[in-house]
Amino acid sequence: MSNTWLAAESFERGQRLIQATNTLAISAKLTLAGKYDPERAALAEHAREELRTFLGDFASWLAEAERPPARVVTGIDPRLHQLVMVFVSQRRRLPSRSLLYRLPMEQVQTLLDAHTPGEMQQLLECLQELRAVFEDHLHADVVGLLGEGI
Repeated sequence: MSNTWLAAESFERGQRLIQATNTLAISAKLTLAGKYDPERAALAEHAREELRTFLGDFASWLAEAERPPARVVTGIDPRLHQLVMVFVSQRRRLPSRSLLYRLPMEQVQTLLDAHTPGEMQQLLECLQELRAVFEDHLHADVVGLLGEGI
């Protein structure tokens, strides 16, 4: 696989995950505001499933990467491996920075089904940080595809 192909694949995956993150965050905010929209709820369910699938895989990759001694995560492409390793590094360096880094990824995955206002606030905090993680990773893909001059 060429680096360009990997960057393009990673870019597309990142875009889908950012879209899912934004869709679910908007739905949670509307729910907290007492505004129910059936169309938005259907979109949120699709976003929830997209994130649930990714976070399930991500949790297993993190577990493998965090097992001593430091390991290379097998079975994933180099761009996903880099995302995992950056997350592990941030988690170790900034453990109290956000809920996303403090909670086990399985618990973050559980928050996708938040129903109470408190759980929804926690979900929103995690989604905000997750979006930042995806956006940082996406920037590297854009540079890989288009170069530094953009």
